[in-house]
Amino acid sequence: MAAALLARTESALGRQASALERVDEAVSRSRALWLAVKASMLEHSAWLGQALIAQAVVQRAAGQSEAARQSAEEALPHLQASMDDLAPETREATASLAAR
Repeated sequence: MAAALLARTESALGRQASALERVDEAVSRSRALWLAVKASMLEHSAWLGQALIAQAVVQRAAGQSEAARQSAEEALPHLQASMDDLAPETREATASLAAR
């Protein structure tokens, strides 16, 4: 998750190219971990949800609004199932989708 947090920081500092690269790496690693664990019947992953909402934030800051919407849509069920509706990341994904 450190890579996702670093990507958010880089994005906030205006380093969009680096932020996009780092958040793609975070999503890729989280997705690989989730797929490995999914084989043991885990349907959702907080790590993947957090990486995906970070990706949505970075994509939106980089002007990639459709990609950001898709990332937030994919993040939401992972966050709702593994955290809850009141978790900051879940609320962020919900707000992101409501703001379309």
